[in-house]
Amino acid sequence: MWSNKQIRTCNFLNITRLIEEVLPEKAGLVAHEFLHTLGYQDLYANNQSQPVSSWDIMGQSSMYLAYLRSYFSNWLDIQTITSSQTLVLDSQDKKDGNQAYILKSPANDNEFFFVEFRKKSDWNNNDTLDSKIGCLGIIVYRIDTTVENLINQYGSPGIYIFRPQPGQNGYNSSETVCIQQAFLSEESGRKEIGFTDLNKTLEDGALTFTDGTNSGIKIFNVSNSSSDQMTLDISIPTSSQIDLWQDIQFKNANNDIYDSKNIAIISNDNTLYIVSYENNTISLYQYKNNEWLSWVDNLRRVAIFLI
Repeated sequence: MWSNKQIRTCNFLNITRLIEEVLPEKAGLVAHEFLHTLGYQDLYANNQSQPVSSWDIMGQSSMYLAYLRSYFSNWLDIQTITSSQTLVLDSQDKKDGNQAYILKSPANDNEFFFVEFRKKSDWNNNDTLDSKIGCLGIIVYRIDTTVENLINQYGSPGIYIFRPQPGQNGYNSSETVCIQQAFLSEESGRKEIGFTDLNKTLEDGALTFTDGTNSGIKIFNVSNSSSDQMTLDISIPTSSQIDLWQDIQFKNANNDIYDSKNIAIISNDNTLYIVSYENNTISLYQYKNNEWLSWVDNLRRVAIFLI
C-alpha cells in the first residue's frame, strides 16, 4: 500500500544505468523494463545467441514484433493464413492496415510463422522507433507456443527470426551482422525464403520448426520496399501433401511384417522402443539408424518398459 493505494506489478529502474546509457537507449531501456510489467518477456538468450536481436525491443531497443503486440497487449487482430495466396502487408505505422499475417502449416499444431513489413527510421532521430533494425523489408519469424511465455532466455527460443544461411545473399559469420540482414525485398536480392521440398533444412533456407523439420511453407516474389506496402506470394502445403506417417517396418522375429503381434511402444529421448511378445518370448527393440535393432541390455530395463 502507498498513500492508501494498492500497488501491484511495478518497476524499479537503476538511475546509474540510465545515466550511463546514450540516447535513444535511455528511452529503450525504460520501455523494455516497463513492458515486463505488462507481461512481455526477454527475447535475448543467455547463451549469447541472438534469436531476435534489434527486431524487437525485448531483444534490443527497437520496435515491438506484431505478434507480441497481439499476444501480450491485444493491440492487433492478426489473420491466420492456411492456404497458398498473394498477401499485401502494410508498414507498422498503418493503424488499420495489414500489419502482419500468421502462416500455419498442417505439419505442426504448436508452431507457426509470422510475416510483417518493417521500415527503418532515421538512426539520428532519438524519438523514432525501428532506427536500429537492418533495413526496409519483410521479416519472417517462428512462434513456438510450447515455450512458456515465449521467453528466449532458456533452451529453445519461443521466438526466432529467420536470417541468411551460409552461401546465401546477406550471410555473415557474425550473428550480430547476419540477423540485421533478415529482411526480404526485391532490391536486397533476397526475394524468397522457404522450400516446399520437405527434405530441405534450415541450412538450405527452409522455414523449419524448432525440431528442425521443414514446414513446407515457401515465401516468394517479394516486392520492392520503397512504398508503404509490400506484396508477397506464399505457398502452404495441404494435409494431403504432407505424409505425417512413416512406415518404419517393424517385423516379428520371423521377419514377417503381416503376422499379428502384441507390442507396446514408447518414445524416450527422441528414440522409439518396442516391447514385443512373440513365440512365448518377450523381446525389446530400439529404432536406430532407420532400422529396428534388438536391444538386449538387461532384464531390469525390459521390466521398466513393461511397467
